[in-house]
Amino acid sequence: METAVAEALAAQQAESELAQATAVEEAVAAALASAGSRSGSSGAGSSGSGSSGTDPHFGTCGEANANGYGDYVSGVDPEYDWYTDRDSDGIVCER
Repeated sequence: METAVAEALAAQQAESELAQATAVEEAVAAALASAGSRSGSSGAGSSGSGSSGTDPHFGTCGEANANGYGDYVSGVDPEYDWYTDRDSDGIVCER
C-alpha cells in the first residue's frame, strides 16, 4: 500500500513539474515574440547604457509597462533581475 501511495505521489509530482515546465516554455516563447516585435523600434531610442542591449532600467514594473516594456523572463532577459517576481512564476513586469 505504501508503494502505491509513493508511486501516486511521484506521478502527481511529475505532472506538476511538467505543467510548470510547459508554462515556462510558453512564457519564454511569448517573451521572445514580444522582444522580436519591439526590437525594430526601441533599440536606437535609449540613452546611457544602450550598448548593452537591454531595455532602460525603470524604478518599478509599472513604469516599465507604462513605457511599453515588460514581460521579462528569468534566464532569458537580463532585465528580470532588476525587478521583484512577486508570484515566483519566472516572469516579471507582466502586461
